[in-house]
Amino acid sequence: MTSVLKVATIQKTNGSAPTLADLSISHVGSIVQVAHYQANATLSNQSTSATATSYHVAMTPKFANSKMVISLNGGQQSYSSGGPWLYKALYRQINSGGWSALYSDIGRAVMVNSYGMAHSSEVIDTPNTTNLLEYKIYINVNDASKIAYLNVSPTQLTLKVMEVKQ
Repeated sequence: MTSVLKVATIQKTNGSAPTLADLSISHVGSIVQVAHYQANATLSNQSTSATATSYHVAMTPKFANSKMVISLNGGQQSYSSGGPWLYKALYRQINSGGWSALYSDIGRAVMVNSYGMAHSSEVIDTPNTTNLLEYKIYINVNDASKIAYLNVSPTQLTLKVMEVKQ
């Protein structure tokens, strides 16, 4: 299923440029708020079970029908030896009700082919709530005898959440 985010355009009948008041968050497609977590620490995993990382963002939507655009970008993937698979999952918690996998696979990499590459994952969530939302990245590997790195210092990895008005 494909969804299209509509971008608001402001047209004034008198031909003048839009003012800040014209660009309010009441227009469809407006970015209402942005929150992010950014770090340049080394982050690794040697577990075959999905394990929570420190990459966590919380936001309370202003509108119940908003779309949440969640992205994980930057950083540098790596591994210790043998080319393990690194799996990344996006978990969500609503109003402190417990973590559950929103997207169990937002990206995976065979480390032998993606050593040193940056991350680029983006998903859209429609939570239909104005309660507190929390998003967190979980990671795991396919072989517990190998270590995979989600990020290697000093590169910077960013988890970002944007609320988009619908």
